[in-house]
Amino acid sequence: MNTSFSILNSLSNLYEVDENESVLRFFEYPLDTNSYAILKELNQSLDNLGTLSISDELMSEVIDINDIYKSEFDGVVATVKIVKQSRPYLWFVSPTGFNSYLKGESPLENINAINLPFLKESFSTNHIRFTVEFEDLKDVQNDTLSVIKYVKPLTIESQKLLPKDVNSWITSEKNISNIPFQSWKFHSSLRLLCSICSEVFAEKDKVELFFRGERRKKYCFEISDSAFYENTFEIVTLSSDWIFNQSKDIDTRHSIFNQQVSILLSDSSTESDFSSVLTAALDNSKLAYRYHLQSSSKDLTKTLTDLNKTLFEYISKIRQNTTDLMSAVWRDFSTVLGLMLLNFSIKKPDLPIEIFNYLAVALCIYLVASISLTARISFWYYNNLKENLSDWKDKIYGYLSDNEFQQYAYSPLKSAQSKYKTTFYIALTLYIIMIGAILYFTYFFELKK
Repeated sequence: MNTSFSILNSLSNLYEVDENESVLRFFEYPLDTNSYAILKELNQSLDNLGTLSISDELMSEVIDINDIYKSEFDGVVATVKIVKQSRPYLWFVSPTGFNSYLKGESPLENINAINLPFLKESFSTNHIRFTVEFEDLKDVQNDTLSVIKYVKPLTIESQKLLPKDVNSWITSEKNISNIPFQSWKFHSSLRLLCSICSEVFAEKDKVELFFRGERRKKYCFEISDSAFYENTFEIVTLSSDWIFNQSKDIDTRHSIFNQQVSILLSDSSTESDFSSVLTAALDNSKLAYRYHLQSSSKDLTKTLTDLNKTLFEYISKIRQNTTDLMSAVWRDFSTVLGLMLLNFSIKKPDLPIEIFNYLAVALCIYLVASISLTARISFWYYNNLKENLSDWKDKIYGYLSDNEFQQYAYSPLKSAQSKYKTTFYIALTLYIIMIGAILYFTYFFELKK
């Protein structure tokens, strides 16, 4: 694969290139013995990256790359076309092709890695790796985060600027200061600037960002202003990372950041002022968010205490059900033992044997009914409790994530219910033994006598 990229990189420097995420074309490629041999080597090294074809620009004839070179190909100016294979990662050999891709409506969607051999150094975002050397990476599924949940687009053009997965545009902090590709700074800054505000308006080459706080503040800039993106790239990336990289409480952090920007931003803020405003707003937002967590911790602690108390009562009830089940076992065992002793002590020849047979059947029915009702009530209690907790989760315990709710609420109940099930199976075995003993001593034992 490195061989193919080496050849493609050389060709892109020599010939006119047209490239997008699915097709790569080289125009006005003159055919001769050497150039044809290069294409055959390229075709063999492409492997599963794509399929290569050659067409005569004048005659529109397709030349089979697998054929041997013919003298009639001399002087033919061809178009070399490579159809890229569909996969969870992309590759580009020309900066212009990658730049055009980033301008599209849905770039970086469902992508894990992009190979860019023209880069001087690899870098990565929170979800995507951009590599110099080709890396055949495994398909990794990331949770996407669309900013349209937090930002209101005021025009169709502004909606196109909102990332469908903002973490794909947030450059990793370790790479921020040494990004080797200026075009990435341009497009990343533009997308992230539109993500950290409350509302965005875009029309032609003009973008207006609105920050909502006590007052609604506006900042305008031109899309083509490369110097503006250069100045704001680092702070916009850090701000976006703080807001969006943690999946919980994004709405709160986004709202706090907008409030701080609206306080600091003035109507006369210049380009350099705006970068300073964002820097100060990020620092203030971190402090404000910390205060928010501290002020809400008292209510959270009280709610968690109530949850713990409620769970303790539920678990105690399940334990009581376990104790009641064992009590029922010993109670029924005593009943069976007493009636069996009574059976053998009062049997007389003048009494019909059917009376004792009916008594044994009635006793078996009693045992089945006893364990069935006891177990059914206990299992019904657990299932009903689990269903109620699930129904009330979002309304009462919405501050807990699914994993936390599973750990703090469901897991203790499951553990208690698991112990009850173990006791139930032991009790069930004892009941089966008791019923078997009744039938044996009533029917088979009498037959042997």
